Amino acid sequence: MTDMERLVEAEQRGKSNQHRIDALERNQRAIQDMALSIRELATQMKHMKEDQAQISGRLAAIEQKPAKRLDGIVGAIVSALAGALITAAVGGIFWLTR
Repeated sequence: MTDMERLVEAEQRGKSNQHRIDALERNQRAIQDMALSIRELATQMKHMKEDQAQISGRLAAIEQKPAKRLDGIVGAIVSALAGALITAAVGGIFWLTR
């Protein structure tokens, strides 16, 4: 093999290697872009989780309001019935003692 043949072969190998390096650089850029996108998604997910926790707290408070109201209504009805029974019993006692 002559020096000229070696030189031509080296140049061809160099061109081939340059194409491979260019392809690797494109792949590296794509991987880096994906990593940045994933980081951004993770940050957004973190904020969404915090928002969801706040919404869950507010929802629990809203869900408890009707239960508190119902407890108040039931308490008022029980008190009214107890008052009516006591009034009736006391009225019956006064009526019998007359």
